[in-house]
Amino acid sequence: MSPSSTVRTILGKPFMPPVFFFSGVTYDTLTLTRIDRLQDNLLLLIYLLLLGVLIVLTGRLGIEPAPEREQLAAFSPFVRWVLRVRPFYPMAAQFLLGGLFSAYAIFYSRSATLTSTAIFFALLVVLLVGNEFLRDRLSSLRLLVSLYALVCFAFFTFFLPVMTGYMNAAIFLVGAVLSAVVTFRVVQLVYRNNSDHSRREMVGVTAPAFTLIGLLVLSAVLWALTPHFLTVSNLLNVAQQTSINAVVAVGMTFVILSGGIDLSVGSIVALAGVVLGALLQAGQPAIVAIAAALVIGTATGLINGSLVSWGGLPPFIVTLGMMSVARGAALLFTEGRPVSGFDEGFRSLATGSVVTMSTVLASFTSARAIPRA
Repeated sequence: MSPSSTVRTILGKPFMPPVFFFSGVTYDTLTLTRIDRLQDNLLLLIYLLLLGVLIVLTGRLGIEPAPEREQLAAFSPFVRWVLRVRPFYPMAAQFLLGGLFSAYAIFYSRSATLTSTAIFFALLVVLLVGNEFLRDRLSSLRLLVSLYALVCFAFFTFFLPVMTGYMNAAIFLVGAVLSAVVTFRVVQLVYRNNSDHSRREMVGVTAPAFTLIGLLVLSAVLWALTPHFLTVSNLLNVAQQTSINAVVAVGMTFVILSGGIDLSVGSIVALAGVVLGALLQAGQPAIVAIAAALVIGTATGLINGSLVSWGGLPPFIVTLGMMSVARGAALLFTEGRPVSGFDEGFRSLATGSVVTMSTVLASFTSARAIPRA
C-alpha cells in the first residue's frame, strides 16, 4: 500500500474527525492569546491565503479537463504533486476553515461581553461545529467561495481595528468592501484565461458570497440603530412572523426546481385559512377544521397539477386562474369580513411554544427537515 493510500485510510476512520476537532480547539485555546497580538493575526492571515490558493486550485481543476498522461510527464514535480493530492483538497479546506472559525470564536469570547453579543458568538460556534460535517461538500466552488467571504469578513472585522487603532462604522464598512474585493479576486483567478466558461457562471459563483456579506452588513447596521435587533427574543419573533411563508416556500422549492411556477399559493392559503376559521366559529372541533383546510389545499393542488401534467396547459396560466378562483372564493365565503374570535386552544397553535420555540416555527423546522430525511 502506498503512503498516500495509508494516510487516506487513517484519515477516513470514523473517530478521526472528533479527534481533530477537539485537538484543534484545545490547541487554539492554549496558543491564541490576545486579539491585538500581531503573531496571531499573521497566522490567521496565512490561513486565509492558503484557503484562497486552495479555492483557486479546486476551481481551476474542476472546470479544466484532466491532463493526459503525456502532459503530466511534461509538468514539473511540484505540479504533478499538486495534481496527485487533489483528493485531499476538501480535507485541507476543512482544516483551514476549522482553524479560522475556532480562532474567531475564541477571540470573540475574550473580547466581547456574551450578554450583549451572544448571537454573534453562537453563530461562530455553529459554523465551527458545522464545518465538521462539510467535508463531502467542500468540493463545491459556490460553497467554498461563500465560506471564504465569511471568514474574510470576520478576519477584517478583527484585523483592521487592530492595525489602525480605530473601531467605528467606517472601518467596519472598509472591512466589508475588502472582503468583497478579495473574494471577487479569488473567483477571477479561478476563471482566468478560460473562455469556455461565461461571465454569467462567474457571477453565479460570486453572488451568494456578496449576498452573505450584504446580509451581515445589514444586520450590523440594524443592530447599531436598534440594539435589541440581535437579541434572542427578537430573532425568534422575526422567525415566527416569517415561518408561515417559509412553510409555503418549502413546497414552492420543489415546483421551481422542476421548472414550474405557482402563482396561486397565497390565495389558496387564504381560502384554507378562512374555511378553517369559519368552521371553528361554527363550533366544529379543531381537528375537523384543520382537516378541512388540508383537504382544500390538497384539492386545489391536485387540480393545478392535473391541468399542467395531463392537460398540457402552461403552469403560469393554470395557477393564475386558480389564484383568481381561490381569492374570489375566500371573499365570497367571508363576505369581505375578517374571521376572528377563536378559542384559547386554537390560538396556542400560533402563539404557544414548544421548548421555548414557537409552534409555528417548530412546524416549519419539521417541514424543512422532511425533504432531507
